[in-house]
Amino acid sequence: MSTFRSSRGTGGWGFIEFFPALHYNYLIIGGREASERCLLKAVVISLIIFACIIGGAVVGMLLRAVLPERHLSDESRNMVTLGMGIVATMAALAVGLMIQGAQTSFSAQRSDLIDMSAKIVFLDKLLADYGLGAEGARETLRGSLERTINQFWPKDGSGGAKIEPPESKSETLYYQILSLKPDSDARRAIRDEAISLTYDLAQARDTIVMGQTRSIPGAFLIVLGIILFWFVAIFFSFGLYAPTNGTVVATLIISALAVALALFMIIELNRPFEGLIRMPSEPLVEALQHIGK
Repeated sequence: MSTFRSSRGTGGWGFIEFFPALHYNYLIIGGREASERCLLKAVVISLIIFACIIGGAVVGMLLRAVLPERHLSDESRNMVTLGMGIVATMAALAVGLMIQGAQTSFSAQRSDLIDMSAKIVFLDKLLADYGLGAEGARETLRGSLERTINQFWPKDGSGGAKIEPPESKSETLYYQILSLKPDSDARRAIRDEAISLTYDLAQARDTIVMGQTRSIPGAFLIVLGIILFWFVAIFFSFGLYAPTNGTVVATLIISALAVALALFMIIELNRPFEGLIRMPSEPLVEALQHIGK
């Protein structure tokens, strides 16, 4: 089980802390430096893809100058066109499925974030309904949420991935709620519901944190390599038979750039809290504005 962490120490809530009772460490994720490294890695991979595709077209142009005429006949051109049509279809399907999968994953994590934000607001309302005695828990919830927003969407660029020990029990939101002494059945029901919400939020935290891709998986790179090989072969056929003039060269460059950008978008969508295409912070920011009201 896990729960929130007080803002009076070095931690945040939900995303960041496990229950101290289990004596786990917690992971803080954020920082502009880590995001810049991930963005640089995605940009480098995209540039390599672009260079390889253009390289395939250039090799085709150079090879055309030395091949015998029979290899450049209309019959050969038709056969190459048919073969590359099959390859182009497979490449288009693969890229389309990868974009759809990445977008689905991004949207699912955004939905989880919106759901978590709604539960945070509801938790604050429960503590407000509890009344006297829950003021400290509400303050801890607000401060912890502010720190979490700063960790995931830092303004000063400070911070990075680091592991720190949990704070004492008395400084966690869970134990602050647990220590409440309800004097009626209604207040007891509110406290129990608030404790249940901390469990739900902790589970949502684990889902988001564990679902993040902090590095590019090897399997993804293998698939990316296969798709890159297909596009290199396609552009090789373009260079082999296309005339060499400014219009053709410009078309090849733009087409290769489009492919590289599509694969760059796939990489970025798989890392929603890092890089260029980042998860918006508005759900948590809006929840913060409602806390304490």
